[in-house]
Amino acid sequence: MKTAFFISAAILAMSVGIPLAGAAQGEASDQGPLIVEVQPNGTPKLSRLKPGDRVQGKVKTGVYSGERELIPSGSPIELTVSSIERRRRAPSDRWPWVVRLFARRRTHCPSTLAATVHLPDGSKRPFSLTFVSAPHEEELTAKTVSRESRAGRLPVRTQKSGINPTLVLELGRPSDEEARSGGFAPIPATARDGVTAGTIAHVRLLRDLRASKSRAGDTFMSRLAEPVSLSSGVVLPEGLLVQGKVVRSVAPRRLCRSGSLSVSFTELMLPSGRETVISASPSSVVVDRTSGLRMNSEGELKGAKPGKVHLLIDLGVTGGISKVSDDSFQLVVEALVSTATDASTAGSARIAAAVFSGVYMLTRHGRDVTLPRYTNIEITFDRPAALVSAAP
Repeated sequence: MKTAFFISAAILAMSVGIPLAGAAQGEASDQGPLIVEVQPNGTPKLSRLKPGDRVQGKVKTGVYSGERELIPSGSPIELTVSSIERRRRAPSDRWPWVVRLFARRRTHCPSTLAATVHLPDGSKRPFSLTFVSAPHEEELTAKTVSRESRAGRLPVRTQKSGINPTLVLELGRPSDEEARSGGFAPIPATARDGVTAGTIAHVRLLRDLRASKSRAGDTFMSRLAEPVSLSSGVVLPEGLLVQGKVVRSVAPRRLCRSGSLSVSFTELMLPSGRETVISASPSSVVVDRTSGLRMNSEGELKGAKPGKVHLLIDLGVTGGISKVSDDSFQLVVEALVSTATDASTAGSARIAAAVFSGVYMLTRHGRDVTLPRYTNIEITFDRPAALVSAAP
């Protein structure tokens, strides 16, 4: 009886352990989708697009798969909507809860699109893309500031956004055979012993990061968005996993104090499957213009303070709470005490109204720091990193 029990337990453990091992290996190789950013020529209304509608634009950044360049930067692209879907809007704390209460929860947007890319050699290549988001991108850059600014920790912003949103789309990663048969030329590769300090790389987050949910010491994964190249060729191919760590995280607090988030990158998964320790810090990050984020000279991201419109809305809500509290207090007191009058309860009603409206204003939280999945982050290696034949 015991022997049969142990045999059953061993079979169950093997059936569970083998898929988990396969999942871990898949995460190390990271055969996830590629990201295509398209800058449309006009200002398309995504909620009004229908199947068959076309959107023309240019590829904003180059698209790579390993050491091969699939789509060069600046290539003209034509998108045809294949299907649409009704999608839930991403949560945002841009406006007070009163405005979000009446905002639409869902919106129509494209689901899949058929793309035709015009390459520099005159040829055309078709792709099937999946819609992810359409942010109004801007780049926040950490720069060296003056002593006065550093003392006050003033944020630095470098805005590189336009009127039109950027379409963020997913592209299925081609296999090696498809890449070779498709004529995608590999970038010249080289084998080097290490990456020097000051080398710049671009990574994309593989999950959301929030200051309100992250804690110091939490780890997250990102992926190289393009090969790291030097004059002699490619040092690190696209697709390598880069592990990051939350250095400091402060959740939004009362009195409209915004949150902050500071991260670093500590480990790199090489093509051989070996992990190597690195030290890299973010030098710039591409975010949505409506996120209200700022980056200081140390690379720390911080939520913006509430603007004038936000303040006016809060003051309007406070006035409404004060009026309702005043009238409600008088009605309740007059209903409970037969001798009470409007004149006798006016003073107490004003005190109650001031208390309720004051509590509302004191409990207002600041803005959160949110980095959605596929956020593009530029990192700089703070010190040399030893590599073992990073070329394929």
